[in-house]
Amino acid sequence: MTNGLHVSPSFLEGWTISSPFRVRGASGGALPAGISLDPSSTSTLIVLTGSSSLANYETAIEQIRFSNSSQTPNTTARTITVNVRDTSNATSNTATATISVVSVNDAPTGGNRTVTTTEDTDFTFTTSDFPFSDADGDSLTRVRIDTLPADGTVLLSGVAVTAGQVITVTNITAGNLKFRPDTNENGSPYTTFTFSVGEASAFAASPSTMTVNVTAVNDVPTGGNHTVTTAEDTDFTFTTSDFPFSDVDGTTLARVRINTLPTDGTVLLSGVAVTAGQIITAANITAGNLKFRPDANENGSPYTTFSFSVGDATTFAASPSTMTVNVTPVNDVPTGGNRTVTTAEDIDFTFTTADFPFSDIDADPLARVRIDTLPTNGTVLLIVVAVTEGQII
Repeated sequence: MTNGLHVSPSFLEGWTISSPFRVRGASGGALPAGISLDPSSTSTLIVLTGSSSLANYETAIEQIRFSNSSQTPNTTARTITVNVRDTSNATSNTATATISVVSVNDAPTGGNRTVTTTEDTDFTFTTSDFPFSDADGDSLTRVRIDTLPADGTVLLSGVAVTAGQVITVTNITAGNLKFRPDTNENGSPYTTFTFSVGEASAFAASPSTMTVNVTAVNDVPTGGNHTVTTAEDTDFTFTTSDFPFSDVDGTTLARVRINTLPTDGTVLLSGVAVTAGQIITAANITAGNLKFRPDANENGSPYTTFSFSVGDATTFAASPSTMTVNVTPVNDVPTGGNRTVTTAEDIDFTFTTADFPFSDIDADPLARVRIDTLPTNGTVLLIVVAVTEGQII
């Protein structure tokens, strides 16, 4: 047999010279000596021509290949028929070969993803947060959490997920898969974890990375109750340390709101009575402009209270705090009064305590009398001895 080899498949699906048939000699290689690809070859007919040995034609036939490029091929068997002719144009019997194409499951592929939530707020995952593609046209059915985040927690129905745990799409669709950042933490990026998407039969060969950004929010500051002490009839000057303040964001005290007023005494700003709800800046407090003035001659422990809320530049504490004011008593000077007494000539007058008018807002009783000046006529006697100027009785 020297020429005229015909390969005629009875069923082909989109075959060409190179694909799904591939003839190596026609695509950059070399057919055996004396054999070439005839121009009459088509997508369903390969014609090799030329005078050559049987061994060379056998080699040429072995170079014909079937190649499938479809990810979802038709699995119907392909039949290839082969005829050879010699130089007298005599045709051989037909040799038949069958090619069976078996579909295999291709692993899906995933992709990295970034999601964003706000500080102290859970993020609920959806299936779109897990990029998925599959050459076989399969759908996402599950996600495997390969590694856990260094910060925050991945939760399934409120329970922390473990490394390697598989989450069904049903659970994701139901909103059961969440990420919870740690309290009062934020960052961009805040943390990462890895995952692998999967269909019913296989997971992606390479894991993907989920990046979580957590945007900061202003945390409400917290205050605290406080007690200050002043002396009776003495103003107390507040400082910022008299208004306890803490803020997880690291901000400082910017202002104080006086929520309610004391029932006794007066809170003053630069000498003017403060009103309920008035906001006092930290600058005014630092300058010594905020004071408490007890009512005259009053004291007590506690003496009175008022409520306040500390604030940063943006928000005030959610709960008000109480300022307790203690006023320590001081001894108030008593008051006396003029008095007139009458006696008969040459008769001594004997004084009683009632002859010395006395009042004391502290309710102290009369304890003593000082004779500041002496009379120009007559003598003041203590028992039978003349009293001297300044003597205390």
